[in-house]
This record gives sequence, structure tokens and C-alpha cells, in this order.
Amino acid sequence: MKKPLTIGSLKSQSASAAGSENDVPPNAGKTTANVAEPHENHQVNTIYIIQNGTAYSVRLDKYMTLLDSALQQGNKIDFKCKKGTCGRCKVQLLKGMSILTEPNDQEEEKLDNLIDQGFRLACQSRLK
Repeated sequence: MKKPLTIGSLKSQSASAAGSENDVPPNAGKTTANVAEPHENHQVNTIYIIQNGTAYSVRLDKYMTLLDSALQQGNKIDFKCKKGTCGRCKVQLLKGMSILTEPNDQEEEKLDNLIDQGFRLACQSRLK
């Protein structure tokens, strides 16, 4: 059974090695943008909503509606038709409205002036 590697074991191994530059991996000591990308996207694509007195944070998926993203993450958003006709998935945005597309016709018809107060239909709202 192999011992798990630790920072200390790696340091002592590299310090005791009397190797040449060829022993050092080509990417040693370099960081890439991909390492930080998921964390940054998590911050950028997260919105905060409230529905029926319960607040949720939802990380939006580029290819899914707000409702589908919320449900996939285990948030218990109330909904029925997923077509924008029943209005049951109405949520109020607390933070993150600027990252959503503009309200569509179904939302305009169902929510009317509530849109100005930050309400959206979760089944119709998408990431820009």
C-alpha cells in the first residue's frame, strides 16, 4: 500500500533529489487560469431569489432555465407547467437580475408591473 503524498513528503523528495533540470515537470510552479475559473463563474452566475417566504441561491447553468437550475441543485421551487402560463414559479430576485435575459412575452403578460419590482417566472428566466 502506497503512502499518501503530502506537501512535506514532496518537499523532502525534491530537496534530496540530486537531479538536473530535466527532473522538474515543465509546469512546476505555474498556475493556469482554469484553476480559478469554476470559483469565479460560481460567483458571477449565482443569483438570489425568494419564493413563498423561502430564500434560495441558484447557480445558473448557461443552457437551463432558472427553474431547472434550481431544481437540479435541490432547491424546492414551486412550479407547475414550465411553459410560463400558470405563474406558479414566480420568484422575486434579491440579487443578480443583471445576469438574466430580459423578460419574454409570457412573463410580460403574466407578471405585468411586478417585473418592475424584481419578479420573474423561473421557468422562463435564463442566463444572458
